[in-house]
Amino acid sequence: MKTSFLGRNLIIRAEGFRADAYLCSAGVPTIGFGSIRYQDRDPVRLGDTISREDAEQLLSHYIATQIDPMVPRLITRPLTQPQYDAFASFLYNFGFEKTRGYSLTQLINDGPEGNSLDDLKAWETKLIEKWPVYRMAGGKALLGLFRRRVAELLTFLHLPSDVAWTLPHMGVDLVALVANLRAGKPTVSEPKLAPPFIPPMPVEAPPAPEPIVVLEVPPAAQPQEISMSAPEAKPALKSKTIWGVLILVMAPFVAQIGDALQVAGATAPSAGDAVAGIVSTAMTFTGAILAVIGRMASSQPLK
Repeated sequence: MKTSFLGRNLIIRAEGFRADAYLCSAGVPTIGFGSIRYQDRDPVRLGDTISREDAEQLLSHYIATQIDPMVPRLITRPLTQPQYDAFASFLYNFGFEKTRGYSLTQLINDGPEGNSLDDLKAWETKLIEKWPVYRMAGGKALLGLFRRRVAELLTFLHLPSDVAWTLPHMGVDLVALVANLRAGKPTVSEPKLAPPFIPPMPVEAPPAPEPIVVLEVPPAAQPQEISMSAPEAKPALKSKTIWGVLILVMAPFVAQIGDALQVAGATAPSAGDAVAGIVSTAMTFTGAILAVIGRMASSQPLK
């Protein structure tokens, strides 16, 4: 038995065509339809390019020399053509050494425990649980590898594999998917996921109180105390009123003395009389000035 057109297309669809060499998910330089070596066993190097026609020839060469001879060495029980094609795609992806150590290879070899329908269903359930496990690359589960595993699984179970390439996530119930395909029902349902986690809103700290502005109110003017006691009496000699009255009283006497001196000078003219006249005149003016000052002083309030 050899890989059929179905198995070849399964590999082509899973790998996809790349004309320029690239690093696969495992970090290995790859080209064409997932080839890591050329026909002469030289490894692919980054910077290499290939045409689609040459890539298809490289794929055919690899299947003929590395896949078909290895399947009988790994699988010891009879396989149908779809089962062979599905396992050939799995082997193409992982290589001989890894595939030989995987428990899936042993599960396929073991087959059903008996010949009853229940035994066949139990074996298929184990395959459904085991096959999608091999979806890891670089320590991460990849949706592309999950789809490929499901396509291989459906092919192995003689079911159409096109639905596998449209799976939106890795949470699909594959047991229900297989049952729906066989019953002709819708194949994909949304996974039973927990409601999305919505982080709680952070507790906002209460706003800081606005600073209280204290208006400085000037102290109320204290009413001046009204003293009911009599003002402090000043000595009589310090009172302006007393002095004003005295000057006012003395002014006429000074003026009279001046007049008397003028009369005396007029009746007895001499050198001494001349002096007496001058003095009398000064006394008269002094009396007048004292009179004015006395009136002004007497008009001041008593302090």
